[in-house]
Amino acid sequence: MELLRYALSSGLIEVGELMETGFVAWTGDADEQVRRVTADLDRLDWAPQLGSSVWLSNTAMGDELARRQSG
Repeated sequence: MELLRYALSSGLIEVGELMETGFVAWTGDADEQVRRVTADLDRLDWAPQLGSSVWLSNTAMGDELARRQSG
């Protein structure tokens, strides 16, 4: 969870849900979002599967960092 908190706090990723319109990022600070992810994983016995409400998306900054690291 610390890695998730770091990536969120650093602006590298967003946490959200897939809706009919596409990815919708959650609001709130990193700690609140980590609590929501943890609650969802607890609900699924920490075995992510269909039915999870949690999706991760890179931000533009996260994409740029990935490009620099891979090349």
